[in-house]
Amino acid sequence: MRMPKALRTIAAAAAIVAGSAGHTQAAAPTAGAAPHDMPTVVPESIGVDSAPLIHMSQWLRNDKMGVRSLVIVKDGKIVFERYSDGLTRDNNYELYSVTKTITALLTGVLVGEGKLTPSTKVAPMIAQARPDLAGELADKQNIELRHLMSMSSGLSYQTREGTDPLYYEAPDRLRVAVTSRATAAAPGTHFDYIEPWS
Repeated sequence: MRMPKALRTIAAAAAIVAGSAGHTQAAAPTAGAAPHDMPTVVPESIGVDSAPLIHMSQWLRNDKMGVRSLVIVKDGKIVFERYSDGLTRDNNYELYSVTKTITALLTGVLVGEGKLTPSTKVAPMIAQARPDLAGELADKQNIELRHLMSMSSGLSYQTREGTDPLYYEAPDRLRVAVTSRATAAAPGTHFDYIEPWS
């Protein structure tokens, strides 16, 4: 079956992200965490044609694309959800640096909508959402969004391959990230690929 180019692109991106990622069982939700369930709707109820989604799902299965999960969300509602290899929505995926791309994309959208600017200070936003972390953020007040997007926050994090709490079932990954310590480099002056906040 021949898929339209747009669907092939979406499916290929999903295959790269979901198909190549490892998975672990989801950690229990923590206090202050947002609910993880989104409403599921019939695609046509919000203006999405389900026929291409069905064709894409058949193509992924028939061509053995190795996509383990694919979720399509429109207007905060799940319009398509597909899993394979015994996985469910309750599995976490070890996406590592793929999250940098997703974060940059979402940040770009928010900047484009005028909801953030490159000079937005990040620590106050985190403290507002998570007051319990305010003490850990005291030495991070000068970090701007641009520093996180360019991986130059001035923070340092030492990863532990295979057991790192930031990646492996930490009950509160944000707490692990904000406990990282500032280096001698001021924000915006030194690139570090292994940043806990990016």
